[in-house]
Amino acid sequence: MKKSMIIIVILLMLVMLSGCKKRKDITGNDGDIELTYYVWGNNTEVNAIQNVIDLFEAENPGIFVNIERAGDNYFLDLKMKFASGRGPDVFLMDPGEIRPFLDEDLIQELDDYIAQSSSLSLDDLWDVNNGYRFDGNQMGQGSLYALIKDWTPDFMLIYNKSQVNAYRNQVPDAFPYLESDEPMTWSQFSAFASAMTIGSGTTVTRYGTTMDFVPYKHLYEWIQMSGESMFIENQTVFNRDAQGVIDAFEFFISLQEGANAPAPYKGSSSLAVGGERFTLGTVSSVFLGRWAFVAYGWNNVDFDIGILPPPVPDNRVTDEHGKRLPYAGVSGMIANAINKDSEHKDAAFKFIEFYQTVGMESLAELGYNIPGNKTIARDVFLSVEDPKIRSINEIFLDAAVSYSYPIEYNPYLSTTTIERIIGRSMGLYFERREGLTTIEALLDQIEQDLNDEIRRIR
Repeated sequence: MKKSMIIIVILLMLVMLSGCKKRKDITGNDGDIELTYYVWGNNTEVNAIQNVIDLFEAENPGIFVNIERAGDNYFLDLKMKFASGRGPDVFLMDPGEIRPFLDEDLIQELDDYIAQSSSLSLDDLWDVNNGYRFDGNQMGQGSLYALIKDWTPDFMLIYNKSQVNAYRNQVPDAFPYLESDEPMTWSQFSAFASAMTIGSGTTVTRYGTTMDFVPYKHLYEWIQMSGESMFIENQTVFNRDAQGVIDAFEFFISLQEGANAPAPYKGSSSLAVGGERFTLGTVSSVFLGRWAFVAYGWNNVDFDIGILPPPVPDNRVTDEHGKRLPYAGVSGMIANAINKDSEHKDAAFKFIEFYQTVGMESLAELGYNIPGNKTIARDVFLSVEDPKIRSINEIFLDAAVSYSYPIEYNPYLSTTTIERIIGRSMGLYFERREGLTTIEALLDQIEQDLNDEIRRIR
């Protein structure tokens, strides 16, 4: 080999060696650990996560956390990463998506870690964390596989009070039900959203509301509001003929159908459209959680904002004292989970332990979401200095503990699969294609497709 070639090879080897970092156990001192944290979110959300990471790295020299930001299809991409052996060390999880990962034994059980923790205990966790328990057969019991990092009633009705006041200048008796903190009925909300819409068809300049954020989770919530379940017979059959299911679909469609619809069908969901339009004043109301105030800068808008529980069925079921049963759905409950095959599980837990404690204290000051650590939620989240942020925190925390309920998930089908099936038929219905021209035909098609998919999976 020529001398020049030998020199090049040696230089290349030196470069490769210098780029290799040693790995270590967190109890050692012989190198650095790098964790990959797989997340989704807009720039504001990701920046908030990065701030937590910065605090963690400052307190834990030698452990580095690298954010990997997901594309448009988080859970499909996550499954592909695991299938290729490139699963992240830490990742976000949703209770409606976790079952396939548990069935494949991909997620680390956390009970032993929590038992040994000096800063985090089971007493700090909200009961909604039970959505991440699994005993090998059934969700909701057994070992804990993820820790909710934050949560919120997802579909609180957030509306532009300044636009409402302007409308009342013309119609003084409009919307008397907005004077309380009780939810509107479906009929009242339909009237409200229609009245707040300006224009028709292609000339609309302001919509009364929008269904563009996780639209089909509205259906889950509204079906449960009616006292029905979306699935019956041990969740193996779509509850097609239940009146509450039919009513929920009819209400959902009524808001989106026709030239004067206050929330015309868009064909897809989006994290951005509704929230940004609300900021601009071109949508009068949205169904979102506490996080939206931070994500869309609503603490600094030039109009007044009102917050109500989501609307409920006109014949909403009540208990023996005449009080409505829980009526605000919690569907996200996004949690941190650890890859069971991670080479650095101890370091990964050290990070999410930090996230559940010190990290949540910093996020509580932002008024982002209700901290997954209920001790911090009650101590820090409710005592932030900014009175505007504190008052919003109080509304959402009261909603969470007083009248909210977790959305029911099917143990056989992921949320993504259910929404794909419903979304396909819903799109055909709004476009009046393939014979889906009535709500009856729509429900028949959804029933067939969901039941077929459950039979195939089982």
